[in-house]
Amino acid sequence: MDWNLFNASADWKLSPQSNINVLAFGLRATRKSLGFRPNQVALPDNDSYLRDLITGEFQNYGVEARYLNRYQLGGKSGVLLLGTRYYHGYNHSVQGFGPTGRGPTSASSARRV
Repeated sequence: MDWNLFNASADWKLSPQSNINVLAFGLRATRKSLGFRPNQVALPDNDSYLRDLITGEFQNYGVEARYLNRYQLGGKSGVLLLGTRYYHGYNHSVQGFGPTGRGPTSASSARRV
């Protein structure tokens, strides 16, 4: 299982009253799970049953930007905030028969359905 998270941000002060903030983030990950479904406690273990193999791939990323401006209007202070966000997510899972037995096994020995 691989999990890679990233995050980068930048801030610019345009004046004493205004600034810009940009943030980029993402995830690249994979996972493999191997087991019996449904797993019923009342049934004895049988090493000849094919196990279920579920593999997953996750690729998500995004970027957001914000503009903040502090101002005075009629003796009262206020803040103007404008922002936008872009996000892209890709999640893909495959389920199929895995090998028999009890021990851990590489995903390459599994058969897809």
